[in-house]
Amino acid sequence: MPIGNTLLAIACATALVSLFGYGMTLFNRDTYVSLARKSYYVFAVATILMCAYLLMQILNHNFAVEYVHDYSSKDLGLGFLISTFWAGQTGSFSLWLFWITIIGIFLIRKETENHSAVMFFYMLVISFFLTLLVARSPFTLIPAEFLAQFPGGMPPDGQGLNPLLQNYWMVIHPPIVFFGFSLLAVPFSYALGALAKNNFRDWVKNAFPWTALSSFFLGTGIFMGGYWAYETLGWGGYWAWDAVENASFLPW
Repeated sequence: MPIGNTLLAIACATALVSLFGYGMTLFNRDTYVSLARKSYYVFAVATILMCAYLLMQILNHNFAVEYVHDYSSKDLGLGFLISTFWAGQTGSFSLWLFWITIIGIFLIRKETENHSAVMFFYMLVISFFLTLLVARSPFTLIPAEFLAQFPGGMPPDGQGLNPLLQNYWMVIHPPIVFFGFSLLAVPFSYALGALAKNNFRDWVKNAFPWTALSSFFLGTGIFMGGYWAYETLGWGGYWAWDAVENASFLPW
């Protein structure tokens, strides 16, 4: 969709400018810090508007959008309808990018040692998610030849949310887990920033509150997921020996 993809393009362009600005500080070119900071704020606004626009397409049942058609339907209640935002891959990446962007607004205001180097590596993480969304945009429209068979050029309904996901934990659990994942980008950036500047004096102290907070949210999400599996999937226990469940323990 033109508006959504335009917001995504603005987010990508301003993120690259911010990445470049903070990258120049690694070569002691600190005059670019102001540009990098301002570019980040523009990127943040574009990203928040992009996510809001995707949610608006879901709530308005715009089934011409491939993602909306594949994961939502008119019979879903408001809570489940909102949860379709993160029901699919591109939506999950969008939610992940949203949380990292919000966290970055607080991180960018922390004038700590190696700050510019920390923000450079943080922007690298953000650039990774933007690359994924450019490769597969959540605003991709269903091919026109498929839409042509429907009156008004739009499917009357979507495919809906997987029945196993139609549980109140779907509304609560994924945002908490992705928030925990997103917080982990901060200690990662502090560590690499210290390595890049060869200055290891205070990075542990600065990274610790973020690490503790991410451990709390990710741990909470993991236990929620375990109870969800027990309650809904009927596995006979809180966990099953599969990659999805056990992979969540690695960053935790």
